[in-house]
Amino acid sequence: MAKIFRTEELSVNGDFIRISAEDGNLIFKDSSSNVVTSTTIRTQEISSLSFKDLDLDADVSSLQYKDGDLDNDVSSLKSALDNKNADVDSDISSLQSQRDVDEAANDVEISSLTFKDLDLDADVSSLQYKDGDLDNDVSSLKSAVDTKNTDLDSDVSSLQAQRDVDEAANDVEISSLTFKDLDLDADVSSLAFGISQNDTYAAEQTMSSGVDSVTHTIAVGTRSFSSQPRITATLVGGADDPIIGVMITGITWTDASTDTTVDFVFSDDLPNANYKLQVFAAV
Repeated sequence: MAKIFRTEELSVNGDFIRISAEDGNLIFKDSSSNVVTSTTIRTQEISSLSFKDLDLDADVSSLQYKDGDLDNDVSSLKSALDNKNADVDSDISSLQSQRDVDEAANDVEISSLTFKDLDLDADVSSLQYKDGDLDNDVSSLKSAVDTKNTDLDSDVSSLQAQRDVDEAANDVEISSLTFKDLDLDADVSSLAFGISQNDTYAAEQTMSSGVDSVTHTIAVGTRSFSSQPRITATLVGGADDPIIGVMITGITWTDASTDTTVDFVFSDDLPNANYKLQVFAAV
């Protein structure tokens, strides 16, 4: 038996295949010295295949476990489906019973409606009879209205004649009132002239607490005097307030185009704001 040493190379089939051994590894090469395969490559491939076989075994075990779960799921679903079918059968039976009850009730209602239809026919006949009575009543009312209209026409004519008489009388009264109105206009003019010759003024001024004097102004826009007016005043308080005297200390008047001012002093300081000064002036 021939021996192949590590450094030797064997050419086979006209140098188409070259076989060599290196460190215990048998190597097959092509004519260009490219490695085709070797014992090391084969060993690695076998190891890889063995590892993949283990993975396949694990996958098969996993699939077998899942297949068991699927069997359980299928069994559970079948049981649920059986229960659902039983419920559906029960519902169908219940609905059928309810339908029978409803149909019986509908039959009763149809019979009742048929009976009511007969009543409605009787009511229609009665209404037709009443309609004839209403026609007679309408005819009678129309005759009464025609008679009433004739009476109203007569009353209107009578009222128109009375109105003509009243209007003639009113014309006489209006002429009399117009004459009296002329007299009233003369009286008003006379009163206005008297007022212009005797100007008067009255006012009330609220006092503040603690004051002992005050100046009151009569503005031109309120009242103007053709000469210096005569002025008097009263200090009015509450029922329980002490009596305090008031005195005029001065009157300022220039002419009818200026304001008139009046100065007042009190006999004591006002104890509260209840007091009011009432001023009266006249020419």
